[in-house]
Amino acid sequence: MLMLTSGSMGNAKAVLFTHKQVLSAISGKAAVRQLPRDRPFLNWIGLDHVAGLLEIHLQALWLGVDQVHVSVADVVPSPGTFLDLLSRHRVSRTFAPNFFLAKVVSAVRSLRRTPVWDLSSLVCVTSGGEANDMKTCLAASALFLSFGMTETCAGAIYNSNCPEYDVAYGYTIASLGKCINGMEMRITTPANVNGLAAPDEPGDLEVRGPVVFEKYYHNQNATSQAFTPDHWFRTGDRAVIDSNGNLSLMGRAKDVININGVKIIAADLQTTIEHVLGDRVERLVVFPSTALHTEQVTVAYIPNIFPLRDDEMVEITHLVTQTCLLHTATRPLVFAVRKQSLPLLPMSTLGKISRLKMARLFEDGEFTVDLQLHEYAMAGTCRAVEQVYKNESRLKSEAEAHLLEDVAETLCLTPDVLGTYVETSLFDIGFTSMHIIKLKYYIERRLGIDVPVIHIMKNPTIRALAVDLDAQMQHSKTGPVPIDSYDPVVVLRARGSKTPLWLIHP
Repeated sequence: MLMLTSGSMGNAKAVLFTHKQVLSAISGKAAVRQLPRDRPFLNWIGLDHVAGLLEIHLQALWLGVDQVHVSVADVVPSPGTFLDLLSRHRVSRTFAPNFFLAKVVSAVRSLRRTPVWDLSSLVCVTSGGEANDMKTCLAASALFLSFGMTETCAGAIYNSNCPEYDVAYGYTIASLGKCINGMEMRITTPANVNGLAAPDEPGDLEVRGPVVFEKYYHNQNATSQAFTPDHWFRTGDRAVIDSNGNLSLMGRAKDVININGVKIIAADLQTTIEHVLGDRVERLVVFPSTALHTEQVTVAYIPNIFPLRDDEMVEITHLVTQTCLLHTATRPLVFAVRKQSLPLLPMSTLGKISRLKMARLFEDGEFTVDLQLHEYAMAGTCRAVEQVYKNESRLKSEAEAHLLEDVAETLCLTPDVLGTYVETSLFDIGFTSMHIIKLKYYIERRLGIDVPVIHIMKNPTIRALAVDLDAQMQHSKTGPVPIDSYDPVVVLRARGSKTPLWLIHP
């Protein structure tokens, strides 16, 4: 069986699963905690992901318990539905990453009257894919945490005493726990003679055992780089194992930004943004910063001239935002570095800006004034532009009015409070990848047609999207869309005075 990795460290690789590996993994998972045989598992993750396939589906088959499968589109936009399903079907085990658990907690807190849910059958909620912050763990106190990656058949290290253990040791990020049967782990460091780290000493995480894969499919070079001579798999994670044998992660050996469990290579994204901006800026750096419940892409740039004009600032921010949305499906935090802040930049003798040090300086508030001035200038310019287009951007059709209601519902607002116009980009009012999924759900519920996400990405204004939806409705009545009408072009910038640039995906 082949399963693709996420590709967070480069191109996706096909992991070759063997029957022995899968059976060892499922047996080890099932032995971590006894589960009732008369209670089902709930899965809302696609079966093309290891969490859905191995954590839930195959483990349920192994244990001989029933399974409840629902679409991600029905759960993510409505966290309350997740709790309804757990209660209605008396589920004993399910999976939920940290960002979704945070949404569940937030949704429950916002309810004026909490429904009566019966979660007495729920034994564990397996969580993985990204770090679990203790605030979320404490708020959702029935969590059962795991760490896993495609190469280890998903969850292979479990913390079955969370949050009590982590609270006792004062952790801000939940520890991952201990290995299941069929896998062992070690922390290595070149600083020690034997190459092994002492308890609580940071190093590189390596694992081995029947649960760990043997090779990548038709990729001997990647396989050779992934394993040590004594066949320990290099996970690429920096970690520590405490004196009690519990694992805690410290980050990746390579620079990555972890957004809701999706790992993005900062260097690759920075190269892309640099190509898009060209000579508009002198230099830029891409690094992670802390968002509400996950990390976010943060882009700091040095202008070519000081002070930077507001219209140039808007153009740069727009290009960076569109690039990030297309490559990461998330909205970045962008700001210009002031001339007074240039000495703060952690620059090497070769002129390279350290992402790690930049992230620390940002979190310490060293660039607070830079960010505030940038946001103030952006807000003033956007208000001026909005006033210019206000009179010619009124709703012109019933389709636009309905779509405005969908957008308002997506943002949990009313249309009159929304305060946007049909020519305003959805991403300029704070849309993220999660909002796109929610909007897709509301549109499909109202119109009864399938709306591909790419259509929303390519038509990010209410007017443009309303026209596109009308066309889809017409085609749904007359038959499928002809092949010759397929338009794969995603416009990054629709106007300008320079030679048009086309980026072709091979």
